[in-house]
Amino acid sequence: MSPGSWKGLGSIEIDLVYDNRQAAMDDLRNIGRSIDDAKASYDDLMNLYNDLKPEAARKNVAYSVQYNAYLGHLNAYRADLDAANKNDSVSKEAFQSLPQQKQSLDAELEGLKAQQADLQKTVDDLNTLVADIGSIASNHNSQVMSYKITCNELTGDLASGRYERTMFRESITIFQFSSRNTLVRTLAHEFGHARGLEHSKNPDSIMYYRIRSDLKGLAPEDIVAMQARCGNN
Repeated sequence: MSPGSWKGLGSIEIDLVYDNRQAAMDDLRNIGRSIDDAKASYDDLMNLYNDLKPEAARKNVAYSVQYNAYLGHLNAYRADLDAANKNDSVSKEAFQSLPQQKQSLDAELEGLKAQQADLQKTVDDLNTLVADIGSIASNHNSQVMSYKITCNELTGDLASGRYERTMFRESITIFQFSSRNTLVRTLAHEFGHARGLEHSKNPDSIMYYRIRSDLKGLAPEDIVAMQARCGNN
């Protein structure tokens, strides 16, 4: 008896074989985790984006208002300065206020520059988020495609188990299982074949041609078929 097999179910030998079916099942599980992680990261980034986008809009409006106010003050200062240079009728108070206006404009300009830098940082952060979201979405689509391809590898005639009887031995070979319940149902299904049971048309039956891991216990058809085969004991 090989290391991957043991005697069980009377004289039936049970073999666990790791082949492309179980490998595909393991790949499917890993890809599923990656898809879940990508979805979580995508949701986190989208939340950040949705929070940052209105903030960028507010900062942009505030900057525009401040910039237009600065232009108004700058134009007024230039008009007073031009009038003073042309010796036009400029009041003494207006002439004496020119240095103060210039100082105030310089301070306004510095504030605008700081606002612009802050706005640009927010816009850059938004653009980075957009790029990251696009990258995750692209990777997610690739992972979903891999998931579908791997799922296709598990369809068709790739059985989870097989019962065989020869002149020298009876054996059940398990090729793939995703959980303890799947393993138990596959063993029970193949043991049913070992006792002469055929496939059932009821999807809830243990003898249905595909193993359903979400079910537990026997369907009425299974009990009736086993009683008919082995008696009521």
